[in-house]
Amino acid sequence: MKCKLSTIATAAVLALACGIAAAQAKTVKLRLGHTLPDADSQHLAALEFAKRVKERTNGEVEITVFPNSVLGPDGSLVASVRSGTIDIGVTGNPFLTAVSANLNVLDLPYLFEDEQALAETAWLHEVHAQAGMPNAVVAYVDFGSPDAATALQQQAAFPLVRGIRCKPKTSPNATTSVRNQPGTMQDERWLCGLSLLERHGMSWDLRVPYWHLAEAADVAAQFPSLPIVVNHLGLPWDRSDEGLAAWRQGMEALAGHDNVHVKLSELGLRDAAWNTDENARLIREAVDIFGWQRCMFASNLPVSGLSVDMATLIETVSQGIAHLTDEARRAIWHDNALRFYRIAI
Repeated sequence: MKCKLSTIATAAVLALACGIAAAQAKTVKLRLGHTLPDADSQHLAALEFAKRVKERTNGEVEITVFPNSVLGPDGSLVASVRSGTIDIGVTGNPFLTAVSANLNVLDLPYLFEDEQALAETAWLHEVHAQAGMPNAVVAYVDFGSPDAATALQQQAAFPLVRGIRCKPKTSPNATTSVRNQPGTMQDERWLCGLSLLERHGMSWDLRVPYWHLAEAADVAAQFPSLPIVVNHLGLPWDRSDEGLAAWRQGMEALAGHDNVHVKLSELGLRDAAWNTDENARLIREAVDIFGWQRCMFASNLPVSGLSVDMATLIETVSQGIAHLTDEARRAIWHDNALRFYRIAI
């Protein structure tokens, strides 16, 4: 079965034939739009694509690339390609599922077979034996699988495995509900698989968009002894006042459970350039909500490299926690993760 790769699953190219034959015009000129900054690797790839097209068509096809949402945000790009006002648009899969519901398959939870997940864990242990790193492994098990108990037992046999990251089924936006569907955080089979983590002394890496945080808090209440860490600051994708209010409400609900921690990671947006000041404010808010004792830095590389370089990421987090004491900053950068994942270095 195909393995869902993040860098592929979160981006797709939608193109409309221009309908102009080379015989009708000496040069066909196309416009390609995307929402990422001009320093982003995807923009550089688009420029290279345009260059090669021109070379291989002997100059008969020219593509002009427009970054930074110059031709509109993601939703507008899709609509403009469909109407023919733009020739090529690069966007994320959530904006394409309205065109074809079949594309929702790209947003399914990981498509690993148990054997593939075990092979990855085994490979990471080989790397550790050779290089002394990684120092801990967060593996994958499908909580909704009828074989979840066996898969967890097999993963637990590896000494570096500390937890499991299994994403529940989520809705494509804040206005759509998938409650009680198979694979959601209300699915009894899925919850049964989650409950097995405590038996093996494992933690759960929780990754859901902000509109599911309140549901995640309900799950945390059901398993008060299960260590949980919210990935990517709860994914505050909607930076409007209304969207951030909903994010804060969900984060506060989760913070009300002492077993829940949060990773200060992945603040990039699909349709906007990296904003250091805004992202630092969100980090500061998350630390205020959870307390520094339950916050930990995470880079989310290489995926985060689509929106920010490592130096800027470090600068942003540093700005967000600059008001804290030396002890608190060290805990966020280092100590809290060591304690949560039981890493001895």
